Amino acid sequence: MPHNNLVPETLFSPQRPANEKIFVGRENILNKLAKGCRSGLSYGIVGKPGLGKTSLLYALQRQLRFNTPTDSAIISFPVYIEYEKAKYKICEDILEIIQKGFVTEIEKSTGLMFSSELIKGNLRLSFEDNLRFISDWYFKEARRVCKLVLLFDDVHRGYNLIPLAESFSVLRPIVANGEMAVILCGEMALEKEFRNDVSFLRNLVVEQIPLSPLSKKDVNQILAIVEDYHGYVETNVLDLLYDITGGHPYRIHYYLLEALRSYSKISIEGLKNISSDKTIKLFLENVLKENQPDQTIEETKMTKILFLAADPSNETRLRLGEEQREIENGIQMGKERKNITFTPKTSVRPKDISQALLDITPKIVHFSGHGTQSGQLCFEDNTGNSHPVEPEALANLFDQFRDDIECVVLNACFSESQANAIAKSIPYVIGMKKEIGDKAAIAFSIGFYQGIAAGQSIDKAYNLGCIQIGMQTGMKQSVIPILIKKR
Repeated sequence: MPHNNLVPETLFSPQRPANEKIFVGRENILNKLAKGCRSGLSYGIVGKPGLGKTSLLYALQRQLRFNTPTDSAIISFPVYIEYEKAKYKICEDILEIIQKGFVTEIEKSTGLMFSSELIKGNLRLSFEDNLRFISDWYFKEARRVCKLVLLFDDVHRGYNLIPLAESFSVLRPIVANGEMAVILCGEMALEKEFRNDVSFLRNLVVEQIPLSPLSKKDVNQILAIVEDYHGYVETNVLDLLYDITGGHPYRIHYYLLEALRSYSKISIEGLKNISSDKTIKLFLENVLKENQPDQTIEETKMTKILFLAADPSNETRLRLGEEQREIENGIQMGKERKNITFTPKTSVRPKDISQALLDITPKIVHFSGHGTQSGQLCFEDNTGNSHPVEPEALANLFDQFRDDIECVVLNACFSESQANAIAKSIPYVIGMKKEIGDKAAIAFSIGFYQGIAAGQSIDKAYNLGCIQIGMQTGMKQSVIPILIKKR
């Protein structure tokens, strides 16, 4: 049989989600999800890398956009989001992209134009009202009820981060009221969490759906698609392709693309050559995270706290050892203590800071020491004397670790200017507006880490720290700490 090799390379590119021409083997799941979402139900999708989770979400997006039953009383508008840690630094970032996506999807699907000036206010407080306002606006314009369907991909990447957790707390009542549906998609780390009775994910979804490899029938259907494009498929190649890929979608697409590139056909000899190539084998194992232990939620949600202390010998002595002990005691008393690691570094020099950040990759960085009225923080030099560091210099350092750090606590006098500089890249930074006494500084740490160890948000932990100052030293000093959020 002659072959013209007319199969476009992009059709089987494993890096791209499968389009409608080659989406096979998930039709039953797709129809279940579409029907459920239109009824206000939410689901979790879990699977190992490369099993086609994103392809399924894209297919669901197409289904909801273009295949709405004519007798349906509700129009569903799907919004796809892929979680990116560097992009979504605070809760408001996620809520904003959902809200904008909802409006954009309506405008693209209907041609209507919505004025963003009509919705204002703090997103965390007004998000639910904003969604209702958009829905009411659409009803007035189109005389049909609409529902937002959020397709949230790669949730496992950010489950241990505060912005995602806080976003879900905002979405939960909206989902519970049936005003929106969500599909939460991620790798196997989410599987236990969906079954956890106390998990907020359990409250969001009615069912988790695990993805399995494709069947031999599905693989045969993919080969038929190659032939539809006048590609040559050798007789009896199905058994070998299924055996060497195990029905894994990413592997299937990779082998087909390599065969068409190298041999202009799908043949037994070509597939054997590709499967025996050690470089290709190592590449696939790395991409698909094979021969690696599955990372569980318990491993990913650890909160790493780095405690940096500097008490130069030529400055007034501080009770930093007592503060460290109080923090450690507070963590050990908390219900989330198993999910927290605490690493202290004392007599810290400037070079020690960057090394500690590289070694530990903390989520919370706490500095205790001296600050100057001009906004400098005092670390130590090689002789143990004071080495002041300017706000801009420290801010530049933290900017390099913006993907890992969520909160910086500067428990030092006059550190507000440092906090403002660091907050340009870090979601939450706590500084001191003016001079603060030893007892008040320790009291703040006690309250703050009691909150962290109990699984509370940064906002609430900050409030608990200020309250503890008021109870231990009086209300006058309780207003010295300031919480600054990334602009």
